[in-house]
Amino acid sequence: MKHQSREQILKINQIFTSHLIQIQKEKHNPSDYAYKAGDELLIEGSANPLILSQEKADELNKEEMDFVDSNRDKNPFEHFSSLKWIGRYTMISSKTNSVDYLNDVSKSIEGLRNHLKAQNLIVIGDWPTPWLVQENDYKPVKEAQDYLKLSISSDFDGGFLLSDADLIAFIPRLFWLVRCNASLPDFLMTFENSKTAISICKYGVLHIESYDQEELKTIYHYFKQQDFKEVDECIDPVDFDDFIGRKMKLN
Repeated sequence: MKHQSREQILKINQIFTSHLIQIQKEKHNPSDYAYKAGDELLIEGSANPLILSQEKADELNKEEMDFVDSNRDKNPFEHFSSLKWIGRYTMISSKTNSVDYLNDVSKSIEGLRNHLKAQNLIVIGDWPTPWLVQENDYKPVKEAQDYLKLSISSDFDGGFLLSDADLIAFIPRLFWLVRCNASLPDFLMTFENSKTAISICKYGVLHIESYDQEELKTIYHYFKQQDFKEVDECIDPVDFDDFIGRKMKLN
């Protein structure tokens, strides 16, 4: 299992990198939640909220902007033109128990890698948060963290290059991290020469977004051949945590 720094990973695929940076701009835009004069701010240890003056609001807004600017990734492809987004699909495996479901997802992604004749799957967070930032004693999450600790340090915020057995072993563990550790960012995946981004959300649903019509069509038909189903909302397709009664609308 190969891992690399964020800077190294983001130099591999310019479309994927531009997609990730666009997501950062949309998700971490301080102007969307800027403080303004008159806002009430709860201060730890104080019984009464602080009423912000314009000066204090401006100070807090600058601190937030400086934090975001210093942490967001820089696009190494300076002259890359804007992306033309084509479309997305959300899909689930047809398997009916959690183990089979996650195995099917991981083996199908590995199968897609071979189908596209790609060298590696890239996996990286959409924000530079360390993979091991949040300890968790829940058995599948702890197992995933112990697995990662064999390869990375506690402050590692980069990405992975995966293929074959490593890829198949990694995806179920990625799911449990995403599902249970709220401190982590969303994780994005692509293949080294692909124009499509894939992610797996905390419900186990695959999200597929592409900047190439033919590639998106190829990927969609591949997953349909693996008996994946398209869905119109994210909710547990199987009982990952032994919860009962959850259902999903299928197209």
